[in-house]
Amino acid sequence: DLLEDFTSPLSDTYLTDYFHDKLKNYFENLYKKFKHLKELDSRIIEHISKIEGLEDLLLRRHDENKQILNLQVEATSILCDMIETFLQYIKVFNRFIPVNLNFNKSFETIILEKTKDIDKVFKNLFEYIFLVREVDQISEKQFKKAIQVAKLYPDFDRTMDLIQQRSRLLSFLCIGAGENEISESYKDLSYLVRQMPERSKLSEFMIKKNLIEPYKSIVEKTKNIEEELPERIAKRQKEILSGISYLKLLTKLMKRLMEEAIDGPIPHLPSLPELPLGAHKIFYTHLQTSTILIANYEQFGDSDKDMLVDSLDSFISTLEGTFLSYLKETMINKNAFPPSINNKRFIKFLKESTSSED
Repeated sequence: DLLEDFTSPLSDTYLTDYFHDKLKNYFENLYKKFKHLKELDSRIIEHISKIEGLEDLLLRRHDENKQILNLQVEATSILCDMIETFLQYIKVFNRFIPVNLNFNKSFETIILEKTKDIDKVFKNLFEYIFLVREVDQISEKQFKKAIQVAKLYPDFDRTMDLIQQRSRLLSFLCIGAGENEISESYKDLSYLVRQMPERSKLSEFMIKKNLIEPYKSIVEKTKNIEEELPERIAKRQKEILSGISYLKLLTKLMKRLMEEAIDGPIPHLPSLPELPLGAHKIFYTHLQTSTILIANYEQFGDSDKDMLVDSLDSFISTLEGTFLSYLKETMINKNAFPPSINNKRFIKFLKESTSSED
């Protein structure tokens, strides 16, 4: 939300102190939340030092009564770098535990909106420089004339900032929606536009390679996005395991363990260790609680279900701890450790152990 705020059309109306104060508050909260994680902690501190550097530049600007830097650009860059850090952290973590990288949220509307916004920026730029509005209408002859026009365009540098920031935002949004290929294209565009020189040093080569060609690639990949994106997102949403669906899987495993304690192993399912006598009462109590929670959840309307979220999360955490106590060795052998809704291998273990295809 903060990145969207910093790159929105309204951001041009914000005072420079707004970016600094919002960014400082955001990173202070991040530090409190992640200071126990050494690698993230050091990166957050690194970014906080950059913000303090911005404070010094702000003071110099006030003292000298002139603009030293574009704080909106600098603040957005720092925020994007931190998001990139989180994504890198998740990728490293994923090498050891396969993680479901989803944000349990549909980005469909905002991606379509931001795609239209950046297309509009490009069309306005092309109309001024090339006298056409579509990238595929630009000819080789127009390139030669365009360089001088671009050098005279007073908003050229600001337009490059907008494209760089908004394409990077779209790259993050597309990752959240599972649109990895489109995300990479917007990431490439953002990187290449950032390498563009100021308008007085523009060349035909730079405009082609750093602006036109990467944008052409995006246009090709997003030409049917309004029809195709909702379909792809809807398909992925069906694959995302909700909290209640996860609880149902955990409950099926509990039922199996309790049934096998009475009737013996189920032949067609992968073998599980026999529960010690002391665990029977614990699992029976958990099974009763789980049954009640699931029944209440399905009985409530959508607005009332939100009231159960904390109870669900808390109980699921308790169940994970219980399975950890009695099935840890099995989960490790099955490469399904630790128990978590975000661990793909643990979800696979649950489904295989309960013969569930849900």
